[in-house]
Amino acid sequence: MCARYQKFLTDYLKKLDLYDLGILSAVILYTFVFSYITLFELSLFQLGRDVAIFNQAFWTTLHSGGLLENSFEGVSHFGYHFSPILLSILPLYLIAPGPQILLISQSVLLGLGAIPIYICGKELLGKKAGITIGILYLLYPAVHGANLFAFHELAFLPLFLGIGLLGFITGKKNLFFISCIICLLIKEDVAIIIGMMGLVGIFREWLIQKKIDWRNIVLVLLSVLILVTYIFIMKPAFGLADTSDSVQFISQYSDPYANVKGDAYHRFIFLFQMFIPLIFSPLFSPELLIISIPSLIEILFSSPDVFVYYNIFSHYPLLITPIFFMATILSLLKVKLCDYPRIKRLFYPLLILMLVASCASTIMYSPVNSLGSILSFYPSEQFTKEQETLNKMSAIIPVSASVSTQWQLLTLMSERYSVWEGYHPNADVILLFPYYNGANIFSDYKKEIISNYDQIDIGKNFYLFVRKGQTELKNDIIDGLNNAGIAINSP
Repeated sequence: MCARYQKFLTDYLKKLDLYDLGILSAVILYTFVFSYITLFELSLFQLGRDVAIFNQAFWTTLHSGGLLENSFEGVSHFGYHFSPILLSILPLYLIAPGPQILLISQSVLLGLGAIPIYICGKELLGKKAGITIGILYLLYPAVHGANLFAFHELAFLPLFLGIGLLGFITGKKNLFFISCIICLLIKEDVAIIIGMMGLVGIFREWLIQKKIDWRNIVLVLLSVLILVTYIFIMKPAFGLADTSDSVQFISQYSDPYANVKGDAYHRFIFLFQMFIPLIFSPLFSPELLIISIPSLIEILFSSPDVFVYYNIFSHYPLLITPIFFMATILSLLKVKLCDYPRIKRLFYPLLILMLVASCASTIMYSPVNSLGSILSFYPSEQFTKEQETLNKMSAIIPVSASVSTQWQLLTLMSERYSVWEGYHPNADVILLFPYYNGANIFSDYKKEIISNYDQIDIGKNFYLFVRKGQTELKNDIIDGLNNAGIAINSP
């Protein structure tokens, strides 16, 4: 079996040409660079609540038997989002527990999103165009924004939706169908995309062949079934009695006109930033771009209070990114196959223009360029010592003790049963690092904290409080601090 596998792998590698190796190298480089950046952000405590949610959800799944339960959402993550695909990361988390494996996995997944785009471009436009468009994806500011915006289940979407669109465009029906089934496991609002793909497929086949493929019908029915079942059965079953709670892609449209009017400028900027790297070419393939309409509505009609939706520095643009790139490929194909020589000769100039526009957009809009603000936290010798102290303290405070802390330290303290952002009256321990502004929110509860907690003095840069009456917990923490070589002056 091993020999056969080795022979298969050897034969496959022999078939790879320079363009295949080129896109694989680009994906590997992307993965390495963005893994490094996100891990660097993590080390400086610049990734807060969302990474903490998923890290605690995975940790509790392995240690308490609860399915993706976390104290931030108050229930299982399935109470907020239908994301069974997250369970595929559990084996990796079991081998290397911690937020680091989540951030690396996200960079890998987003990098691999270039592969189906490259394959589609290569098959329809040629190898040079294919690798160019694959690289354009890796340069795309919205992909960078999603990669640096904590960790989210939508990181799976570019790869699997890209494969589904590849099958949809090239007529590989089984590839299309299987990939779409996987996409349905990513998040509940992805069901709208898959449902649209099924509807477009039905219309296209009926228009051309006067028949309907059963796969498209199944995808439409499954999409509706998942949405209805999740909202009205699964969400309440996982602890949310109000079925409208957190189903933002439905409930946020109570007054769409007022929403759009409330922040029209930033919505326009968002569209510009999404289209300009591809020089608006997706607009010339409306037959495919129509699949993105429901997700575009979800993003653009969202409440101004949820600015993160129409922002390329978040994960929501991933809902439409693969569709934009596949529509770009179709638009270029129309130019390449055009009967008019003048238009046909525009193929390579357009490709070069896209490359220039993408490079310019990366320089102007990519969140990588905002790393300067992150680098301002670059560890001085003093900060490095404090960083080491915080890491030690996270291990010293027992996982059974509930912790209240500021958002920057949430991920650090998330491998336990209960951790909260800001002051929480039920917390056993309060940990603050005044170096970050988030500590200020505790000042409103200063009297209550002094009344209900004993302070363990660890110097001027840390505040550690243990609830009064928790003598055993307090002694365990003091012993742990002493054993770790952290000087304290307990009152």
